[in-house]
Amino acid sequence: MNKFIRIFFVVAFTVSFLTAPIVLAQSTEVAEESMAKDFFYRGKVVQILEEKDIEEFGGSQVWQRGRVRITTGEEKGKEVEVNYQVRSEQSQEQKLQAGQRVVVVKSVTPAETIYYASETYRLPAVYGIILLFFLLVVLFAGKRGFMACVGLAVTIFIIAVYVIPQISHGANPFLVSFLGTIFIASTSLFLAHGFKKRT
Repeated sequence: MNKFIRIFFVVAFTVSFLTAPIVLAQSTEVAEESMAKDFFYRGKVVQILEEKDIEEFGGSQVWQRGRVRITTGEEKGKEVEVNYQVRSEQSQEQKLQAGQRVVVVKSVTPAETIYYASETYRLPAVYGIILLFFLLVVLFAGKRGFMACVGLAVTIFIIAVYVIPQISHGANPFLVSFLGTIFIASTSLFLAHGFKKRT
């Protein structure tokens, strides 16, 4: 019985996953040539060229202009000037410093190409937190906790590889979300609790 249920779910959800119809979700027409295209890179601050206080959005902000060396992507090694803004009350902790790693955005429009620093690069710290989370889950929940983490990884994979790409390419968001939710829920339940009659 368990074998039959397992085969049924695998076949049903594989077919649903691969044959979701593509339906246009929006009919608005926007001239692509007028839209800005953004490219993201990592970079390292080489030098702060200018810094001043400005009034914007009803509050005081620190505006900085700096030189950044891009460290990833097709423009690796290139030095560019970037702008960066941070609220004054957060400036001491968040404003740019020489040697700091940042996320650089290259915004391209028909009129101009500009570079700016969107934020400091924090992924190494995030990876550390995620690793600590997984270790604690496995430590306190054992095998079931490990399988729950695998289910979480599968969930992230489905959202990143299936749900988001399908919707961004114009698929019916309700149908895609529904199929993704069913596949995620069933997979996570079986991974966390096993192929049991109660599950």
